[in-house]
Amino acid sequence: MAKQNKYKVERSSDSLLTHMIVRPVSKFVAKKLAKTFIAPIHIIFLGLFVAIIAAIFGSNEKWLLCIIAAILIEVSHLLDCVDGELARLTDRVNQFDASLDAISDRIKDSVLIYASYLQALSSQLFNLTTLKVSTIGIISIGSWLLYSYIVDAHLIPVQKKKLTNSINERSGVRIYLGLYDLFIYGAIILCLINRFEYFLIYISGLSLLGSVIQILKIKNVCRDNH
Repeated sequence: MAKQNKYKVERSSDSLLTHMIVRPVSKFVAKKLAKTFIAPIHIIFLGLFVAIIAAIFGSNEKWLLCIIAAILIEVSHLLDCVDGELARLTDRVNQFDASLDAISDRIKDSVLIYASYLQALSSQLFNLTTLKVSTIGIISIGSWLLYSYIVDAHLIPVQKKKLTNSINERSGVRIYLGLYDLFIYGAIILCLINRFEYFLIYISGLSLLGSVIQILKIKNVCRDNH
């Protein structure tokens, strides 16, 4: 059993809704799990499994199943926070688990978007043809994966470098409004009101807007480095 390090549970930065709603619970769970044999990789696979089950329920038009899907989406999000906290608490941070976590996150995102696509087909969203709904679905997944790639591959490494360079200059957690919060809680709200098919349209706009914002950030970063 790995020794628990209480000083490593906090992230250096966190998104607003996750910090307010999820972290109080996830930190409690992580501290309990740190006393067991459970490793971060177990939590990663459990979170992925829960997200897939949520997508299966979310693809159904029955309101009760959509409510269950909303709960499971939040549980999966909670587990996504727990795995990182558990890794930091038990000094099990490694590149393999970090890469696997990022891959599992993209799979979880994609299955939720696909579930919304199935709902949109079933409900004949805006009386669109199957081809048009499928086109929106491809745009939704493609634009969200593009946004995620920009963040994971380009901005996060730069942000980590800046935080490392300024670690002695400030303390506390940097809070920001993250698009991933809007992704998760947008999906939850639409499931709760049994309108999950609109998530397909919502995520298209959100991810395209996010991609533009992140590209502009990259331009600013590149300009600052010259």
